[in-house]
Amino acid sequence: MNGIFDFAKALGLGLAALLLLVSGTARACALPFVIALGLAAGLDRPISRLAMRLPRALAAFVILTLTALLALSALTLLAVQLWRDIPAALADLEGAGSIWGQLEDWAGRLPALLSDALLWLLGQLQTQGSALTERLTAGLAGWAADWVAALPGRLFAAGIALLAAFYAAADWTRVKAGLVRLLPAQWVPAARGLLRRLRQGASGWLRAQGRLMGLTFLLLLGGLLLLRVSAALPAALFIALADALPLIGSGLILLPWALLWWLQGEGTRALALTALWALSAAVRTALEPRLVGRQAGASPLVTLLVMYAGLQWFGVGGLILGPVALSAAMAAAGKQPSMER
Repeated sequence: MNGIFDFAKALGLGLAALLLLVSGTARACALPFVIALGLAAGLDRPISRLAMRLPRALAAFVILTLTALLALSALTLLAVQLWRDIPAALADLEGAGSIWGQLEDWAGRLPALLSDALLWLLGQLQTQGSALTERLTAGLAGWAADWVAALPGRLFAAGIALLAAFYAAADWTRVKAGLVRLLPAQWVPAARGLLRRLRQGASGWLRAQGRLMGLTFLLLLGGLLLLRVSAALPAALFIALADALPLIGSGLILLPWALLWWLQGEGTRALALTALWALSAAVRTALEPRLVGRQAGASPLVTLLVMYAGLQWFGVGGLILGPVALSAAMAAAGKQPSMER
């Protein structure tokens, strides 16, 4: 009889996984509850400590409320900073149009054969650039409209996730036992070991990347403030996030930015920005082995595949979740040693 029940459980889990893979609606329905379980598991330790002085349900309510308030405060501060600084940053880009004139003047001083070819190429680039700018502007406007239209549904899903997290955290022992009962009996020991290795790998990767991102952010923020860059805070935050992504890095943003300044005749600022990129890259290169430890690296092809799959399945957030999932999977396979403390 137990064998029949275990077979039914395995079949049900397989069908549920298949449904999540093929149905976006199923993923949208499951996401708030997956987030809720993740919050309940991640906050179990502080909730358990506070539960020594308060009832478990009240402790869960206090910790979840503080967590939500901290996240909301951070998002609000970032939104206010963006609202203040982005218009100034856009105003600084108004002089970018003079680049084409400078390039055309430089091309006009070359020999006739080179001059004609370069002027034709610049004309094509300017035409394509204008068309690309229009498409990007229309795309951003459409994305903003879609995001605002979806905001009520996302807020509702966030509320459901918080409510589910409260119920799960308030009775986490029973919830864990219920999740274990969903698995076939012979899977339980392997599942516990797998979850332990996944937690170790993911938490170690996140801790190391969090420290590196924090240091990179402070370094970039100080450098951009010294260079009197508008929107220095959101720019430093965005570049620090990009620096944590494999195959992207801060150079993909800082080096074209420095080239743009050089073409605008701001050679000193361009050189300083290049030096800032070199310093941040050197700091990450020097500290990453110590903080992350001897991680077993995946090939660039596998990393690119994981990032692209994460982008397609989960949007921009998948660019971050993909490498985290890859690191956790490698830990689950026993290929990643423990993190250095």
